[in-house]
Amino acid sequence: MTSISSAQDITIHVNGKGNEKSNGISNGVHYSETQTEVTVVTSKKPALGIFGLFKYADKIDVVILIFGTIFAVGLGSCMPLNLLLYGEVANALIQYTNYVQLLANQNTTSNITNPQIASLEKYANVYDTAVEYAFLFSMVGVGAIITGFLAVMLWTLAAERQIKRIRRLYFESVMRQEIGWFDTHESGELSTRFSE
Repeated sequence: MTSISSAQDITIHVNGKGNEKSNGISNGVHYSETQTEVTVVTSKKPALGIFGLFKYADKIDVVILIFGTIFAVGLGSCMPLNLLLYGEVANALIQYTNYVQLLANQNTTSNITNPQIASLEKYANVYDTAVEYAFLFSMVGVGAIITGFLAVMLWTLAAERQIKRIRRLYFESVMRQEIGWFDTHESGELSTRFSE
């Protein structure tokens, strides 16, 4: 089995020749061979560049795509921001544990100074810290929902506008054809191509 790149167009020419050789009779059945000549012609199509994908986009579509890309970048930045906040929460919980241990050990050892405890006092009220970070996590989630929705909506809107333009151009091209062209093409083929 041969795999073929999608960038190649394959044309196969088959010339069947009636060169039948009688090979005799086998089990009462007469059989014959037919020689077939196959020629494979490959031609490379030019590769479509990244800007070729937007050939039918107008200026409004380009603006819509730019805003869609900006919102997609915003959505992509929500995950690293979420991980950053998670690291801050983990750090706050660890520092709270250190603060509690320093307070417990303050009575038993005299090595612990007040500046060490004072530097950790901002982590003393872990409940307020958790509420603050829970609010920030919620805001990142809401931001991800909004930016994700807008990115997908804007890219879909631009795609639908371009598809509408392509279908209109195809319809105009079909309507410019001579009447004999419609005799060689089935009506179902036209409707199938419009819906693709």
